[in-house]
Amino acid sequence: MTFFNILSLADFLSEDEIDTVMESFSDFYFKLTSKHHRRIRLYIVAGEIAKIHVLQSAKKYQLDKLVEIIPNEDKKLIKNVYQSASVMFLPIQKNIGEIVPEALAFGLPVLCYDTEDMKEYLDQTCGMFVRPKTFSQSMLDFAEKIHMLYFDPEARKLLKKGAKRKFGLTFGWNRYENLEVVN
Repeated sequence: MTFFNILSLADFLSEDEIDTVMESFSDFYFKLTSKHHRRIRLYIVAGEIAKIHVLQSAKKYQLDKLVEIIPNEDKKLIKNVYQSASVMFLPIQKNIGEIVPEALAFGLPVLCYDTEDMKEYLDQTCGMFVRPKTFSQSMLDFAEKIHMLYFDPEARKLLKKGAKRKFGLTFGWNRYENLEVVN
């Protein structure tokens, strides 16, 4: 069975952005049959402070038994999650330093807002974008993109290949030779 793993990094998100992750995932997840539920995972890397809101938000959106929180100090587990993830979900409107290059280094396409800051490193070959709108509309747009990625493995393959290519062209392979997960 092939898993569809979504990765998000709570320490870099505001509480509203964490809620966007949860509600978008919830909208996507609960529209699927139980057959599909077994294949889907949401991993959220979080420190102690962010973990509190992640747990509250997960409960609010009935995801408390579905979300796996990875402690930000467990570098080995984080690296494993990066390697098994299908997409990095970062509903932020600003570039957050090393996170996008790190995702690209692992061949992870990034799902984010369509802003100039994010497009500094991402394009249509390695990312999927949602135009910032109201919270409700943005959440629905993100859920739609997740749905498309889940049901289109060929698109995921192309985005993964594009992420690796973008990383090599933009950052060079030697820069992350001994990659340590940022968090």
